[in-house]
Amino acid sequence: GNLVIGTSGKGIDFSATAGTGTSELFDDYEEGEWTPVFSDAASGGNVSPSQAALVGRYTKIGNLVVCRFRVLNINTTGMTAGNDFFIQGFPFLSEGTTYNDAVGVVATERITFTGAVALELPRNETYARLVEYASNADDDYIMVSEVASNLADIIATISYTVA
Repeated sequence: GNLVIGTSGKGIDFSATAGTGTSELFDDYEEGEWTPVFSDAASGGNVSPSQAALVGRYTKIGNLVVCRFRVLNINTTGMTAGNDFFIQGFPFLSEGTTYNDAVGVVATERITFTGAVALELPRNETYARLVEYASNADDDYIMVSEVASNLADIIATISYTVA
């Protein structure tokens, strides 16, 4: 059968091993699905209609979560073209005090940018944006107008610590 930890806050204690960490208790593991929501604002805003081939999965180990998603033919109908393009609905609030924003790997198709593009999840948030990095230029976020409606695809993976 399975080893079942029946009390919240309990887990496998690794304190007998050498280390300098603040916690050596493994007390959380979870796998699941999540639904990315595409919009023109950090929360609320104009949300895109339902998406084709939308798949979002996560694995949480302790306070580290790895989120991945894929969407094909993003529909931006009803979104404001001049606003930044947001990906809402990450399954856990990102940690907000110790580390900088989380940056993940992304593959895009039919999205206009200069240089390189990455997925950026700010501290203490459950949304991300696509950020473009170009040589000798400030970072810039992808706008709705740069996402070709009904043609653009995104495949992404990001790891971040949770609050």
